[in-house]
Amino acid sequence: MQSISASTADITDRYAILFSEKSVITAIGKPENKTGTIRIWNSGRKLNIEIPDNEELVNIEIFNMNGIKIWTITSPPISGIALNLNPAMYIVKVKTKGQVKTSKIVIV
Repeated sequence: MQSISASTADITDRYAILFSEKSVITAIGKPENKTGTIRIWNSGRKLNIEIPDNEELVNIEIFNMNGIKIWTITSPPISGIALNLNPAMYIVKVKTKGQVKTSKIVIV
């Protein structure tokens, strides 16, 4: 999160705040991914993956920092996956029919 400080003597149009729609929560609570890209994040010891609505999941692979594959997931759910991993940094690779995305996660 970034902060901005200003005073009444500043130029009035020196900042522009732009909002864009990243995702929308539907009535059933599933986020719709309208960004067109795969998102990967962890919350505590749970892995969350968000794929574009027009994509189909092929698999999710988790690697340790030595490059050794330690886990493969080939079917949903892709949100709230409980990670029973030792505290460390891991690489998560998500593959859909049209994209591949890798991201680092840290388990504490």
